Amino acid sequence: MKGYHVMKRDFIARALTVCGILLLAGCCSHSSEKAGYLSDEPIKDVRISPDGYLPGGMAVVDIATNVNKIDVYSVQIVALSPESSWFESDDPEVYNYRFRWFDGQGFEVEPASAVWREKIVYPGERAVFTGVAPSPAAADFLFDIREK
Repeated sequence: MKGYHVMKRDFIARALTVCGILLLAGCCSHSSEKAGYLSDEPIKDVRISPDGYLPGGMAVVDIATNVNKIDVYSVQIVALSPESSWFESDDPEVYNYRFRWFDGQGFEVEPASAVWREKIVYPGERAVFTGVAPSPAAADFLFDIREK
């Protein structure tokens, strides 16, 4: 009988450990008002796209902003490209994008610095677009993107 009680106590201890791990894993899940990175739901943000979609059907799924130690603003936009279907090509799409930066009063900061950059995006890929403000005067941005 002693062996039965030891096995029962051991089983209960293991079951409680597994429950505790599952509980902690549930508490550590990522959640933010921006939604996105864990899901594929588009994020609506007028600085990027009012409906959450970019050219080519890409959905904006995450937006991260940061101000570093020297007060320079940076932004990262993650967009999910749609999967190709049996009647579409698996060829990548080429996009040109830029960030335009604005000060606290809405005036564009150094407009000449808003150069177009090229990005190649494959079907089903999560494309990351990054930008860094040209000066600490920048307080906000607009994201422009177009198919090449």
